[in-house]
Amino acid sequence: MKSTFSVLILSSQLFFAQNIAQKLEAATKDLLNSAPAYSANLSFYVADEAGNFVYEYQGNKGLSTASTQKIFTAATALEALGKNYQWTTTASHSGNISDGNLNGNLFISSNGDPTLGSWRYEGYKPENFSDKFIAALKTKGISKISGDLVIDDSYFDFQTVPGGWPWDDMGNYYGAGVWSVNWRENQFDIHTSGKDIKNFNIELQNVKWVNDLKTAGSSDQSLIFTAPHSEVAHITGTLPAKNMTVSGATPNPPVQLGAEIKKWLKDSGIAFNGKIITASAQRINGESVAQYPKNNTFLSTNLQRSTKWFIGF
Repeated sequence: MKSTFSVLILSSQLFFAQNIAQKLEAATKDLLNSAPAYSANLSFYVADEAGNFVYEYQGNKGLSTASTQKIFTAATALEALGKNYQWTTTASHSGNISDGNLNGNLFISSNGDPTLGSWRYEGYKPENFSDKFIAALKTKGISKISGDLVIDDSYFDFQTVPGGWPWDDMGNYYGAGVWSVNWRENQFDIHTSGKDIKNFNIELQNVKWVNDLKTAGSSDQSLIFTAPHSEVAHITGTLPAKNMTVSGATPNPPVQLGAEIKKWLKDSGIAFNGKIITASAQRINGESVAQYPKNNTFLSTNLQRSTKWFIGF
């Protein structure tokens, strides 16, 4: 009786899998025969929760994952970090404050907050962080900074992009790396008119441009070539003869943030004549990395940016 029961269960499972496979095959044929799928490539593999094969269509064919990769990174973040993990960006200082003068360095540190300066979310845009930062300095009574501005981007390792990242992708907005201190989603925009660069949405720091754009076609066929810490950017390809916006990957987001903070300080009347220092630059120059002074933290922007909130569950 027990054997018969097991056979019945196995048979029902097999029938269920075959039924699902037939439906998947029919749906696949319908999709590939539709007008939007003309000249499209498709590859997928389906298994049940136990890992048993159910259905595949060219399951071993390699395709560019593009934005579908976000599914796996989101799932990995939830599993590895948990739904309540919070990214935090903090500001601190070394030395002491006397008569409004900070006799020390100003520090910014982050554990990879992906929303810092993002235009997508209310409350996290560049002007929001600027307002919080300047208000916190004034609450501390700081009107002058005698030291330097240190952007501590040491939380992650030095390699900000994967070793196998395609050179064609790396300089473009969709190929931006992940830094300990991210800023504006590590993206910048170029406003163009045909082959000519009109201006940028932000003033990129320490970057020289080589422009080999040509005017042709009716869509964006341009590519930006640059890399983390690079001081050279090359744009090539074609753009139509009209005003367009092309987006690239910021070569050094921590330096970019530092430059914008320096401007905020000037605009708010806080005197600052120091240098912008990053932990990465100190490593490149063979210097000792400045230690973030945790005891003097005066701003923390973790708010409610949990993994669950960011991914959208």
